[in-house]
Amino acid sequence: MSSNSTGVAGTDSEDQHAGANDLDVVMELLADHRRRHVLYCLRSSDSPLDSERLAERIVDLDDRTTRDKREILIELRHNHIPKMDAAGVIEWESDGIRFDGSETLIESYLDLTAELEPDVSFR
Repeated sequence: MSSNSTGVAGTDSEDQHAGANDLDVVMELLADHRRRHVLYCLRSSDSPLDSERLAERIVDLDDRTTRDKREILIELRHNHIPKMDAAGVIEWESDGIRFDGSETLIESYLDLTAELEPDVSFR
């Protein structure tokens, strides 16, 4: 057992998803529409997505973006994906990226944001 950020002993599995269950972390992650869209895409995918495919899906589905795939890809790789990986809501491995926030606080709030998003066509 290890100690999580609150100092309470927990299992490694609990520690891995600590960010996905921390309200401040969840709110920070979901505050950015690009991260929400990434999480919607990953959660709806049956298999891991590589960052290029994820960027393509964001460009195709996000009607607010004026950026091309290359710019989105850079933003994902250098900002959003590392932040979500560090929080434990995604797994970023050699075979791709997958949603890893099932049965956590972030999944509940992601359900809510998907209902509130005006044009989320990839729930």
